[in-house]
Amino acid sequence: MIDGVNVQVSAYKCFYGELLQRPGTQFSLPPRGRSRKRPSVRDRATMRAILEAPHCLKHKAMLTLVYGSGLRVSEVMRLRPCHTRIA
Repeated sequence: MIDGVNVQVSAYKCFYGELLQRPGTQFSLPPRGRSRKRPSVRDRATMRAILEAPHCLKHKAMLTLVYGSGLRVSEVMRLRPCHTRIA
C-alpha cells in the first residue's frame, strides 16, 4: 500500500509541477503519517500452533497460504473468490 501512496504523490508532483508549470508553493501535499509501532514477531512454536489450530482442512490451507505468501491483514480482508482464478 505504501508503494501505491508513493506513486500517487509522485504523480501529483509531476502533474502540478511539470505539466501545469506551477511552482511548489502553489500546491502542497500533506505529509503521510508514519507508524511508530514495529510489528511483533512470533516464534516458530507459536506460529506452528496457530497454523495447526483449525480442524477444517479449508481453514488450515487458507491460513498456511496467507502466512506463506506474506499477505497483510488488510490485503487478506480484500480477497474475494474471483481472486482465486488462474489466468
